[in-house]
Amino acid sequence: MKAMVDQFNAIIRNLSRLPSIQKLTIEPSSHPSLLDYLDFSPFAGVEKLVFTGLSPAWHCAPIIISKSPNLKELQLGDTVWDDSDDLLSTPLPSLHDLLPASSSERASLRSICLESVVFPPEDVSVLLPYVKEATSITFTRMQVPDTFWEVLSGGCTSLDVGSAVLGAPFLTYISSYSGLRDLSFSMHAMYDTTMGLESTRARRFWMHNLPGHFSSLTTLRVSAQTAGGWCLDEVSIDAVSQCHALEGLWLTVDWAHIVVDDSTNIVATMFPQFFISQYLAMHESPGLALSP
Repeated sequence: MKAMVDQFNAIIRNLSRLPSIQKLTIEPSSHPSLLDYLDFSPFAGVEKLVFTGLSPAWHCAPIIISKSPNLKELQLGDTVWDDSDDLLSTPLPSLHDLLPASSSERASLRSICLESVVFPPEDVSVLLPYVKEATSITFTRMQVPDTFWEVLSGGCTSLDVGSAVLGAPFLTYISSYSGLRDLSFSMHAMYDTTMGLESTRARRFWMHNLPGHFSSLTTLRVSAQTAGGWCLDEVSIDAVSQCHALEGLWLTVDWAHIVVDDSTNIVATMFPQFFISQYLAMHESPGLALSP
């Protein structure tokens, strides 16, 4: 094993000396245990850094980042999940373990994608300098504290937040600026799951939070886990029908509204009045029972 590790580390050192490397991707191989011993820290000055998979090599991330002041794109995470959607035994990395303290000379990232990363409220100040001018932010399979949305300045044109508990600050952030092009989020749960409050929040999103992006939005994906205002209905259709640049739409369909033959069939009654320039995709919520 030692001879193999020494050989790989020698290769890494030689590759790190190549003067024109701008993108570095590190992912598991057929021998993932090797990552415990490999040292990627000689790499420096990259503009795009990607760590994917169940990667013990994450400990090299802050070293490479600190030596890459012009880093523009960063992707960290993508932990392997088993069939039951439970995490494997490898502990998740924390944000403060992955990102070094940002200096005033560091330029903001243009794009950041974090997956399965522990993001406690106290780490908001760690991430914020990296995303102060980011145009693309993606969080997947992780919780994002409300305080992040409360202090984040508007200007992001691509926003993707999946499988997180989202509160009112997230929706307030969306309405704090205009110009969003791609918006995707999963309304997995809110802090108060009372149906009446959920419907009120959903109506506020469609009628007040989203309109600032009507003229710019090209892709919209809203995945609801329960029936109600986050699903396809008259209010959401009225909102998206005003997004004249929209090319892609994903909305959850409340099955109870499309198995009927009368005027309450939302698809039959609303879609003749609705046009999208390229395509429309719909899916039923996995949390809803199908009628026979």
